Amino acid sequence: MLCNFLISQRLEPSELIAALEYATRVRPGQVDICAEADSQDARDWEAFVLCTHHRVRGDVAMSLDIQVQPATVAYGAPETEAELAVAFAARTGSRCRTRTRPTIRGRRRP
Repeated sequence: MLCNFLISQRLEPSELIAALEYATRVRPGQVDICAEADSQDARDWEAFVLCTHHRVRGDVAMSLDIQVQPATVAYGAPETEAELAVAFAARTGSRCRTRTRPTIRGRRRP
């Protein structure tokens, strides 16, 4: 599954990793995060979840390009972009826009 999220708050890489692990229900170490401007050479291309984050201007803080491998369904991961956005927003407490859902509001969960 390929997703693009526009989120309302800037998150640190560790926060992105924790939120994507939570949202996709994969084990720690199975999410790879990289800034668009960083070198792609050190990426873990075998990770179940790949995320590239971008700085953006306007009423959103970040853009996330997320690729979730089909095998994550075995862990109970969401099967649609909208379901993943709901879980991501719930973990981070941020608002999340997708192509299919204009705004999803989250309440931070531990």
